[in-house]
Amino acid sequence: MATVKSTSVNSLMSKAQQALSRNHWFEAERLCARGLDMSRSEGDFNLMARILLPLQEARRQRMQAALDSRKLVI
Repeated sequence: MATVKSTSVNSLMSKAQQALSRNHWFEAERLCARGLDMSRSEGDFNLMARILLPLQEARRQRMQAALDSRKLVI
């Protein structure tokens, strides 16, 4: 049975997938990180595992965009 938090996390992840498809990397990363925090507080490690791939992809795309710009500021 899905809890209220896992339903909220699934909603966040749906929004994160939409952000990824629109190339909004920062928004996708923010949504994934929030979902990861929520699922961790609930102790739902299966849900956490499902969140990691979109989070990794958002971070990879963000890094790739920074590298492609050839203008890095740290």
